[in-house]
Amino acid sequence: MTSTIAPRPLRPADAPELDRLQCLAYGEGLQEPTDALLSKIALAPEFCFGVPADEDTGRLAGYLLAHPWPSQESPGLGRILTERHHDADALHLHDVAVDPACSGRGVASTLIASLVDAATTHGFEVITLVAVQDAAPFWEKQGFRPLRPAEGYDEDAVFMERRL
Repeated sequence: MTSTIAPRPLRPADAPELDRLQCLAYGEGLQEPTDALLSKIALAPEFCFGVPADEDTGRLAGYLLAHPWPSQESPGLGRILTERHHDADALHLHDVAVDPACSGRGVASTLIASLVDAATTHGFEVITLVAVQDAAPFWEKQGFRPLRPAEGYDEDAVFMERRL
């Protein structure tokens, strides 16, 4: 990986990397169809970022997908989004995945900082997410607070928010 972590916008051509990274990051029940992931990029490209693993291969060290959504709910897994929700008053951080070979290099923190900057630029005051795979403590360190259990994910999933 390059010494400088510089996120870039995600694009449809990144689909193979999104699939590769989600397979590395999530158990079978949490992986989503490629079309569902790409729909987030098509819907809200200004909130979807990737960190290149290197300059030459096109591989990603990690990615983040987010989109406007109502602050009190989650769109769930596998859903293809075709239009912005009419009651969207928050950004929903739908997915973050980092290649385990790149962990500890600040990839996730860089992606989250990029999202916070984009949210602020676009006037959002709340970011929500669903923490899966016992990740709630990580998200609490990133400024999110748990609100309630989340259904439709794994058994320990938690709906969380961060006020900006």
